[in-house]
Amino acid sequence: MKMVRLGDICRVVSGSTPQRIKPEYWNGNIPWVTPKELSKLATPYLDDSLEKITELGYKSCSTEMLPARSLLLSSRAPK
Repeated sequence: MKMVRLGDICRVVSGSTPQRIKPEYWNGNIPWVTPKELSKLATPYLDDSLEKITELGYKSCSTEMLPARSLLLSSRAPK
């Protein structure tokens, strides 16, 4: 088996979470998936997210919108 760096076979992205103390960042229409949500999936597919952020929340933090059918992994432990 050949070992390769993940970044050599796909695009690796990371980001940050909009501040939860700012209500104007939350309850919008942009899906927001957390490590906790990923850890509780019953299937390997995610159709929607439990939480949503607003456009303002999206612009406030270092995050990236992923296209549909992206492979989503987390390096964070669920809380």
